Amino acid sequence: MTFSLKQFSLLAYVWLALPVLLFLLNWCRPLVAIPLSIAVLASIFFAMRATGERTLTVDKKKLLAIGAILFFWVLLSGVGGLAWQNRWDHAFRNALFTDLVNHSWPVQSADATDATGTAAVRSLVYYFGFWLPPALLAKVTGSLSLGFVAQFAWAFTGVATAFGLLFFLVGRATLRAVFIFILFDGWDVFIYAILKFLDFAIVSEILPPAMVLEKSLQVFENLSNTSSLFYIYNQVVPFWVAFALLLNQRAKTALFFICALLLMFAPFPAIGMLPAAFYLALRGKTTGAASQTIPSRILANVSIPNITACGVAAVLGLFYLSNNTAAGRSILPLTGENFLKFALFVVFEFLVYLVLCKQAVKGENQGKMLAVLALPCAVLLFIQIGPLYDFAWRVVLPLAFFVMLLVIRTANELDAASIRRPRGALLVLVLCVGAVAPLLEMATSLRKTRASYFVRHGEPLRAGGIGSCFGDNPSCAYYVSQGTGGNLFDTYLRRQ
Repeated sequence: MTFSLKQFSLLAYVWLALPVLLFLLNWCRPLVAIPLSIAVLASIFFAMRATGERTLTVDKKKLLAIGAILFFWVLLSGVGGLAWQNRWDHAFRNALFTDLVNHSWPVQSADATDATGTAAVRSLVYYFGFWLPPALLAKVTGSLSLGFVAQFAWAFTGVATAFGLLFFLVGRATLRAVFIFILFDGWDVFIYAILKFLDFAIVSEILPPAMVLEKSLQVFENLSNTSSLFYIYNQVVPFWVAFALLLNQRAKTALFFICALLLMFAPFPAIGMLPAAFYLALRGKTTGAASQTIPSRILANVSIPNITACGVAAVLGLFYLSNNTAAGRSILPLTGENFLKFALFVVFEFLVYLVLCKQAVKGENQGKMLAVLALPCAVLLFIQIGPLYDFAWRVVLPLAFFVMLLVIRTANELDAASIRRPRGALLVLVLCVGAVAPLLEMATSLRKTRASYFVRHGEPLRAGGIGSCFGDNPSCAYYVSQGTGGNLFDTYLRRQ
């Protein structure tokens, strides 16, 4: 079967834009929502006009095998509650989804009082874009259960779209690329062993085994693709779609439009993507003899999609800033321990792969893109927003994705004879060591899912215990803005 880049690009734009449109039309005043929604739709049209004509042919049997693997992988993640869900992240994500279904939009609650005893209106303020289409279906049908099933369908569609775009980036669809993507991770077992040997404090070992390994550095973290899907699916699936779409751009028409759409789902990874967008925006022509001046390169980015991006980013930025419970920014202490952890992070998450991908790094502009992603990331990793380290954990996603892309390109060039040679065998060994945490994560889910279905008194599939984000559970405190008013979004933009 033959697929075109235009087909996957259109699917990606629609998948990313639909939640943005739902947000604009239901959270914002018509004076803002209607023209900006029209601009988003027009931007998709112009972005598609600028998309190149590339095709990819995939054997039907291979396509079915890839589809089956991805279906089972997404199913095993617990998204939608058809398989066992991790108790921590899924519990409060399920509460957030339930609030989106049970409350009118924009989601608010007046069940609390302020210091004077007056009813205080609280608003749900979070990057909940992933759940908006499934929540709308649940609202229309009156079935929360159908909404959970729709979450699975929505996630699978996003993952399939991301892989389609990935195959265009590496030049062909291979099972090798699928397995590397699913099992790709750094050498967390080595990091864990070194920290244990140095007697450093380790994250609580009551967590699932994969999380103990992947969170051993605490302040620095690069979850495997599998763990990301199993825990932060609402951010990572849209990120995969958006970043693969961005890297497939040959024109400059929609670079910042793609980043703006991602803000609805995952603002921190969108920030990590910006250096790549700026690099592609300012890069000169790769063909032809004509050279471009810097002003002409900048002007080449003036387009309806990129102008629309400014409006979308402004509205979403003001919406997130209206959350008065998640304030606070700081720099990680520049201690010897943190610098040692940073060094371990760089060496065992990235360098162990890059030393084996020299040819891929030397490819056209690949080394430059790697530097553009890595250098800002090295600074952003030391920034802390709020009480946790989520900002640092998420801005690293574009760099990790690009390193994985280089590994897949390198692996795709290996034939049977090359794999038996030292360099090929070493790459296989490095990948196998990195696969420990993802395999542990999937093994845990398989075991728990089997127990839920077949063992009496097994854990329920769906994580519960948190009925609403508006309750008193501290896990949801940062999803809710305490009171409305006093900020630009509530004053001028929020739909009344």
